[in-house]
Amino acid sequence: MCRSLKSARNNLFIVTAAFVVGLLFIELSLRIGGVSYPALSDLDPIRGTKLHPGAEGWVRDEGRAYVRINSAGQRDVEHALATIPDTVRVAILGDSFAEALQVEQKDAFWSVLATQLDACPAYTGKSIEPFNFGVSGYGTAQELITYRQVVRDYRPSIVILAFYVGNDVRNNSKALEPARYRPFFTLARGELVLDDSFHHLPNFTPDNMAWIARRNDLVNATRIGQVVRRLAVVMRSEQQTSGLPPGTEFGIDDGVFAPPKDKAWADAWEVTEALLRQLNWETRADGARLWIVTLSSGVQVHTDKSLRRAMEERLGVDTLDYPDRRIADFGLREGIPVITLLDPFRDYVNETHTLLHGFDGRGMGHWNQTGHRLAGEIIAAKLCEDARQKLLTAAEHR
Repeated sequence: MCRSLKSARNNLFIVTAAFVVGLLFIELSLRIGGVSYPALSDLDPIRGTKLHPGAEGWVRDEGRAYVRINSAGQRDVEHALATIPDTVRVAILGDSFAEALQVEQKDAFWSVLATQLDACPAYTGKSIEPFNFGVSGYGTAQELITYRQVVRDYRPSIVILAFYVGNDVRNNSKALEPARYRPFFTLARGELVLDDSFHHLPNFTPDNMAWIARRNDLVNATRIGQVVRRLAVVMRSEQQTSGLPPGTEFGIDDGVFAPPKDKAWADAWEVTEALLRQLNWETRADGARLWIVTLSSGVQVHTDKSLRRAMEERLGVDTLDYPDRRIADFGLREGIPVITLLDPFRDYVNETHTLLHGFDGRGMGHWNQTGHRLAGEIIAAKLCEDARQKLLTAAEHR
């Protein structure tokens, strides 16, 4: 009996030791092979989601980039809160296009923008410091709240709102947006009213949010945990993207490319413009200047024009430019400078036959390195010219 029990214990020890050694071998192999799928997102009671401070690792959903989230929860380097003399701070608000997990940080449009502005004669003697506040899935409502909650404390001189036409309008509508874990605004007698009822949902209890943050710390500490989490994400993604028609990109609502056909879309646009107006008022009150940049979708600037025409026919429209033109017209009315990337992007595509979106040859999804570079150069050129004109005007009034 004792011998049998001792033998069973020895066998259990051997099996357990073998299991542990096997796990350690797998973990070490994954680390040596550079395999990582970090958990980058936490729940947030005010904005719905936020980036997980300190998370880092390789991201390969599209492209390939090593991503680090700083201690303040930004996909960026560390920044001091106090302003630095002779420094122009440029804050970037946006969604996954600004977060830019698909490319290395040095290749993101806001890094390119800073490098280009450093060479601008109008900024001679100044240092350009970009701040990236982009978070995947954010709409204009979350970006306005981010400005209020975080951005204004850094006292930027320039605020760039990277407006992704593919889904930002839908993101701002509770009637259209399928993701419920976010704040919305509604309009009452022309005034914006915050609807933050999402934080009463079960996931947003303090205990659950703290548990998710701890779970993410644990996942990020082990490559095995990251692989298991990754498999679950891939399975969900395949279910969501199956059966999409040609030219359609996951996460985009095609209704944005046509004038509003129902009350839900009309309200979504009205709220979106009210949010942009409010953000402009608040940045101006803080001594900063807001610029809106409308970002392209893949089909809008694809090298294969037949994809664009097929979508236009399916939607019954003559062009897919409606959201960009509407935002540009809105900017003219409100005195907000708007940079529309569509025309220069299309000129570049027509001349070089180079895809600006995607990494697999389909030309869909987020910007690749070329798309980011071109966007950064275009935005920087506009900001440089604006600064030059201000210097000339100031000189004329002396």
